[in-house]
Amino acid sequence: MKRKKLILLPGLDGTGKLFNEFLNYAVDVEVIAISYPYNKILSFSQYIKFIESRLPKDSEIFLLAESFSGPLAVNILLNKQINISRVIFCASFSVSPFIYLLKALNYYRNILPNPHNIPDSLIKLFCVNGAEHLVKEVKQAIRCVDPKVLLSRVALLSKFEKKKIFIDSDISHVKACYLMGKKDRLVSRKYALKLSKFFSDFDIYEINGPHFLLQSNPYECWKSIESFISDN
Repeated sequence: MKRKKLILLPGLDGTGKLFNEFLNYAVDVEVIAISYPYNKILSFSQYIKFIESRLPKDSEIFLLAESFSGPLAVNILLNKQINISRVIFCASFSVSPFIYLLKALNYYRNILPNPHNIPDSLIKLFCVNGAEHLVKEVKQAIRCVDPKVLLSRVALLSKFEKKKIFIDSDISHVKACYLMGKKDRLVSRKYALKLSKFFSDFDIYEINGPHFLLQSNPYECWKSIESFISDN
């Protein structure tokens, strides 16, 4: 019998550091948190290859994709050589929920402020809904990454539009679920419903919390995941 592993794909910061509190609860399964390069700009296809090269070959995989990593996870599911039996989307999407805003930001990226200096007020409002302790953690994670790399990921977000590959390729064999923050101010329920169209078996777990759901309510997130991966 193949070993089961939960693989975590991070949000826009890409560090994996923001999974630390969640890992305190996810103790009943082997967990691997993937970190994206801190100082290297990657294309969409390069992110796919980067992730695939780090997935275990000898295990049954439960793949968790947080926010930014949702479109990457959808494409990874197309690789039938990787044994992914279940996928969990957390506050994520297949089509960017802020496509026009991001296109504008991408156009003006050369004059944008350094992402390391993002105001606390924006993090509080859109990411953690006022949770002071999380603001510091988010900023520490962001400051680990080269600003040009962060801006390149913002540019990638602007390209996460509906692609033909999503429609013409069958990934419905994978059992999927979605962890949705009831107070998420960035990604609404309709993006969970867009993802659900790719799968024949898709559950939505509504959890009290903001966009940074794994960080603000790790226990409830883990209990939902535990139920999902244990359900036969």
